[in-house]
Amino acid sequence: MQDIVSLCDTPSYFYNNLSRVLNLYVFIFVSSATTKLSQK
Repeated sequence: MQDIVSLCDTPSYFYNNLSRVLNLYVFIFVSSATTKLSQK
């Protein structure tokens, strides 16, 4: 429980992970879209 509280106390850590996940999602979306376009 202490880890969760400390994580909530550091919003910068949360935003860093969030941006990392969003970048990964965008990368996967773009790569899949390019694959679909190249298959046509």
